Amino acid sequence: MPAKAPRRRLARAATTVLLAACAWCLLLAVHAQLAAAAVRQPAATTPPLPTAGILSTPAVPASATGLAGRHGISHGEQAQHIRVSDVTVLEGGVLVASTDDLRINNMTIVATARSASPLLRVRQVNNDLRLDDLYLERLPCSADGNVLDVENTGNSTTISGGVFIEGARGYPMTFDGTRYLRIHGTSIRYDGTSPEARDGISVTGKIGDADNVQIDAVQVSSSTGKLRSAVTLAPRSGRSMMNLLITYIHSAGSAATGLYLSYHPAATADPTPLITGIDNGADAAWKQADQNDNPITTIYPVIAGNPGGVCEMAGQVPPEGAMTAIQGTVYTHQNGDSTARYYKSAGTGNTGWSSPLVVP
Repeated sequence: MPAKAPRRRLARAATTVLLAACAWCLLLAVHAQLAAAAVRQPAATTPPLPTAGILSTPAVPASATGLAGRHGISHGEQAQHIRVSDVTVLEGGVLVASTDDLRINNMTIVATARSASPLLRVRQVNNDLRLDDLYLERLPCSADGNVLDVENTGNSTTISGGVFIEGARGYPMTFDGTRYLRIHGTSIRYDGTSPEARDGISVTGKIGDADNVQIDAVQVSSSTGKLRSAVTLAPRSGRSMMNLLITYIHSAGSAATGLYLSYHPAATADPTPLITGIDNGADAAWKQADQNDNPITTIYPVIAGNPGGVCEMAGQVPPEGAMTAIQGTVYTHQNGDSTARYYKSAGTGNTGWSSPLVVP
């Protein structure tokens, strides 16, 4: 029996690729055992891949790597410790599937997409995935579809900087079942149709849990009307979305709601997300609703201070009997012209709130 081929690792690669065909660039989706088996097979047994460009690791036949990515064969060991930088893809797209410690820096994808496939798609298990300073633009006249589409069941996904432009009808950034998601310093622009049915960033817990989401310092703009929201967080039945932090979202004039909290009643969802610095102009900074867009009153965001400690909170019902907090907490009941503030003076449960504070 032939000896098992050793695991191939790529410590560092700086690759520039220009694809001018309508094919897909399949990026580093490697099943280690499949790749090893492909190495042992005669070249004639490996079918050619019907695509124009493939980015792959050395010592692994490109067609084998492409097939692993194309068909999602990735339930064994993952491609590890990969660095990709300065990549340009024209009239194509990128698929990332089954990686461990993959970092992509300064990638540009610009395309008039002919199908609904996202420009950059992430699937399966990708641990410690990091995407830095990407430029993704789905041009006008493209087929409807998303720009960045992530379903990652790995341990973390970090997106730093970058520009994401949607020129058709789709989502600039959408995530499902993605835990430990970090988005920081990103710019989003929507130039497509039906903005009222889209969000700048959509985070859903439908195919899996989506705990520990942090979104910070994001600019959202729309040239075709107001988006439904700059950011939507949507845990669904049986899924968890806890420990949420959304800060410094700039979307004034471009979104009907800064942060849209769409909670299914059968989800385990954070009732006190930390939200601050939501700049949405004259429109609502945040909104809470169920999965059918019916109003709810069970979310009490922390808008200053320390969650679980002395802080300032907000909600849409009076706090007595509804909001658990420690002494010293301040609560704002948002109720139009009857808005009032309360102070927690006794106890650690949901009672002990003062009468509405009188401001001289």
